[in-house]
Amino acid sequence: MPKDLAIITGIARYEFKMLWRRRALIVLMLSMALILTAAPLLSSDLDSIANIADVDKDNVDTALSLTVALATWLPMATMLIFILPVVVADTIPLDNQYHVDELLNTTQLTPATYLAGKLLGVWVATLIGLAVIMVIVSATWVMQIGSFDFRMYLEIWMVNAVAVTILNGGLGVLLAVGQPNRRRAVLVVIGLFMMLIFVLSFDLGEAWTLGSPVRMSMMTYFIPTEDTETLVTTVFNREVMLSIAAGFIQLFIIWSIAWGWLKYQQNRA
Repeated sequence: MPKDLAIITGIARYEFKMLWRRRALIVLMLSMALILTAAPLLSSDLDSIANIADVDKDNVDTALSLTVALATWLPMATMLIFILPVVVADTIPLDNQYHVDELLNTTQLTPATYLAGKLLGVWVATLIGLAVIMVIVSATWVMQIGSFDFRMYLEIWMVNAVAVTILNGGLGVLLAVGQPNRRRAVLVVIGLFMMLIFVLSFDLGEAWTLGSPVRMSMMTYFIPTEDTETLVTTVFNREVMLSIAAGFIQLFIIWSIAWGWLKYQQNRA
């Protein structure tokens, strides 16, 4: 077990460095940082900001907190859900393109260890980038409007952002297993991602629709509706938790398929 852990760590460290060198993740993080910091910098009229939440003037502080949540989570969720899988789609295909897989097949590296290292590298690289962005964006909001609901704000980053990074980042890596190059990987991930969205959009029960990679219950949770009686003050709720649970089940199923494919290829070699 310690040997496998050392191998996983080594693969993760390698993938961490490669992700930043390929610059796609850097572009994603810089774009996210610019978009998220633009909201507080452009928000000069606090009364008009509060009106976005459509609440009474007596509840301005809560309205501002909800506005911070909306302005932070919606752009970040959109980029993590739809763009991150494409950015990391070439994680494994690049090994195939540069024939690293042939070298790996000559060792006793198991598909499970290989996949674990690749996924860990992608997750760590993305989450470190998000941590840096969180510090910058948080400081910008504090300087612009002062205090707000920091507990709800941190939950957005520590629960929603981490969960979506793990789930959709993992999907981006696993759906492209078996592709020979970067271009095919991107096309396959986009195609399979759209197919999952289409198939899981059928109304076959709550458990079925919760598996959609759009994570709709998470992405739109902070948007007030006509049916909303009180403002959202936490992300710890039934819909979000069920969506995360369904996402992990989905990720495990796709991981098992990817593992089976790599095992089959290893036995053929």
